[in-house]
Amino acid sequence: MSVTHIVYRGGGPALSDLMASRITFSFLNLPTAFPQAEAGTIRILAVAGDHRSQRQPAILTVAEAGLAGYAARSWTVLFALQGTRVEIIAHLCAVLRQTLVTPALQLRLAELGIEARTSSPQELDQLVHSEFAQCRICTSSCFSLLKATNRIGGRVAASAIASASRSLFFCALT
Repeated sequence: MSVTHIVYRGGGPALSDLMASRITFSFLNLPTAFPQAEAGTIRILAVAGDHRSQRQPAILTVAEAGLAGYAARSWTVLFALQGTRVEIIAHLCAVLRQTLVTPALQLRLAELGIEARTSSPQELDQLVHSEFAQCRICTSSCFSLLKATNRIGGRVAASAIASASRSLFFCALT
């Protein structure tokens, strides 16, 4: 199977091209994909995370579908500027935790297919470092593979890898 990496400025344009059959598949966040899947205009083949979606538990994970060890996730994070006082960060964390457990917000997030959880600043720091280390390994492997197969020039390969890294970065900060 030959696959071409296409850079989109978000899930909306990718979803539009998928629904118009200009592309044959895409990796989309679940809140973007669920409404169209439930309307029958697209089909979700698998969930990229390490566990099934609570909203649609019948959909297999990528690992369950045959690609053992695969897991990718998007996450939304509230960052503070470096140097922000510890008591301000503690207050923001407390308010965020209180907000995320409200029944109305929990219901709305579940409707969207979003599983919210909070962490400490230290846990977030570990997550960010772990995810970016994994991203470096992935992009390094992709670049090596592309160079070895001579299917794509180094400049284009570097661009594709930079685009992939950027989308992970934006995913982490949105």
